[in-house]
Order: sequence, then C-alpha cells, then structure tokens
Amino acid sequence: MIQETHLNLEESKKLKQRWVGQVFSSQALEVENIPKQWRFNNSLLKDDTFISLIENKSKEYISINVDSLSVSIQTVWEAFKATCRGWIISHASAKHRKAIKIK
Repeated sequence: MIQETHLNLEESKKLKQRWVGQVFSSQALEVENIPKQWRFNNSLLKDDTFISLIENKSKEYISINVDSLSVSIQTVWEAFKATCRGWIISHASAKHRKAIKIK
C-alpha cells in the first residue's frame, strides 16, 4: 500500500486503482505482448473432408513448387508449412462458423 502523494499522474494511469480508507491500494500486472502460439487442432484428423483437402492441396503444391529449379528445397519446405497452416486455419474457421450457424 502506498499513499496517493507518492504516485505521479503517469504511474496512477498505469495501475489499477482502488482506495481503501485514506490509503491508495494498487496492483500492477505487467503483461508483455507475447504472441499467441498457434496449435494444431487434433480433432481435425478425424474429419475425412479435412484429410482429403490436405492431401489434394499438398500434392498440388508439391507438383507446382518442387520442380521449380530457381528455389531451394528448404525454401519450398518452409513455404509449404506456412501455406499448409493457412489451409488448416481456413478449414477450421469454416467448420467453426458452420457449427455456430447450426446452433
């Protein structure tokens, strides 16, 4: 607990403020902007539509990009992972929207 006079205006804006009698009580919780870590939804592996979508798109992606001589296989792999993640997120979002619409 600290007295009001010990805080400047800048500090008081940053803190969650509460008065207890004549004494200022505050709690400061600093949370850094930690990016959320994307995680694969394992339940998608039970979805036959999802499996066939990923199989077909993967085959198409590999046939287009692996034969390209101007790009290294490591670059193709990194790009594939990012692209595949986009397909997964897109499918999961569409599935979620459909489930909400049904309710």
